[in-house]
Amino acid sequence: MLTIPKKPLFILLLGIMLGGCSSIRARDAIPATQWKVYPGVRQDVKELGEIVTGQREDPAWVKALVTVMLLADLPVSAVFDTLASPYDLYRIRRSSPTSNLDRAEGL
Repeated sequence: MLTIPKKPLFILLLGIMLGGCSSIRARDAIPATQWKVYPGVRQDVKELGEIVTGQREDPAWVKALVTVMLLADLPVSAVFDTLASPYDLYRIRRSSPTSNLDRAEGL
C-alpha cells in the first residue's frame, strides 16, 4: 500500500495558507486607478520573475521556499481571478475617466 508523507504535505499547505493567496494580496495593494484583470496571477508572475532574475537578495533557501509557494498558488490565483473577473471589470470601468464623465453628465 502506498503511503503519502503527511508532514511535508501539511507544512506545504500551511505555508500556502499563511502566505495568503496572491489574488487577495494584490487586490488589497493595488490602488483603484491601477486596477487590472487577473491581479493575483500578475503578482505571482512578477514575484517569480524577481526571483529568477536575481532582483531579490534573500538567501537561497528562502527563494526556493517562496518559489514553491508561488508555483502552488498560481493555479489557485488563476481560478480565483477568473471567478472575480466580473468584479474586476466593474472596478476598472468605475475608475476610468470616461465613466466619471458619464456620471457627471447623468448618463
